[in-house]
Amino acid sequence: MNNIATITQNKGGFLMEPQNLQEAMQLADMLANSNLVPRSYQGKAGDVLVACQWGSEIGLKPLQALQNIAVINNVPAVWGDALVALVRGSGLCEYIKQDWDPSTKTATCSVKRRGEPEETRTFSEEDARLAGHLNKDTYKKNLQRMLSIRARAFALRDVFADVLKGLKVAEEVEDYPEEKVINPVGKPVADKPQSRTQAILNKVRKATPQPQQASQEREVVDEQAEDIDHASAYADHCSAIEAADNVADWQTAYTTAWGWANTTGDQNIIKDIKQIAGERKKQLDAESSATN
Repeated sequence: MNNIATITQNKGGFLMEPQNLQEAMQLADMLANSNLVPRSYQGKAGDVLVACQWGSEIGLKPLQALQNIAVINNVPAVWGDALVALVRGSGLCEYIKQDWDPSTKTATCSVKRRGEPEETRTFSEEDARLAGHLNKDTYKKNLQRMLSIRARAFALRDVFADVLKGLKVAEEVEDYPEEKVINPVGKPVADKPQSRTQAILNKVRKATPQPQQASQEREVVDEQAEDIDHASAYADHCSAIEAADNVADWQTAYTTAWGWANTTGDQNIIKDIKQIAGERKKQLDAESSATN
């Protein structure tokens, strides 16, 4: 007998399933402005769009994706309970068995995929100690739970990689050390001839109010560094859009650029990204019509 829970959807119900990039962006904007989505996604339309796309690739609806996918240390990950739901819902899992050995404080997870032998993974207090996790509050307060989640994550990710499509487990990613951004001093880059992208970038800079003189020199340096980062990223995204040779490449470049633009909070950048993307799309459409 099949013990996997099934959910019957009302075909006449309200479903938010965008059919193209424009609808996906509109949906992301709407969800980002809602108070009913997790706080980490509020006001971040770019993150919403990426999370919904991840959800679509592993079988989660947009709202399910926002509830179950988190971006931790810049890594998208799914929460442990959703991990089990995805695996069981795939129809490929015969069983998931978890055990706890109080004498050695070791969590064990055994899983069985249809047509394959059972696989077992363990995670012990000693493993957590060697990894430097025991000093964290989550391990101090819920040692058995955290060790069990880690053992289960190893087992399910190894056996059902095709179901999860490389998506990691949130509780596991939380234990990763934070990435350090290293900007080594390199050779100066030669100035390039001003392009249409550079011209628009200059317009954005002029339209953006200049920061007032800071009382401390360090604050001024930080503000200038942030402006340079935006300028460089803006130029890169615009160049990628303009270099797109077909609609598929254009859509990828536009989606990435639009997501980044929303993280800056600069309406001028968002507006100009859309303008450049629209112009390039018209060019591609015209080239396609001429060819046909």
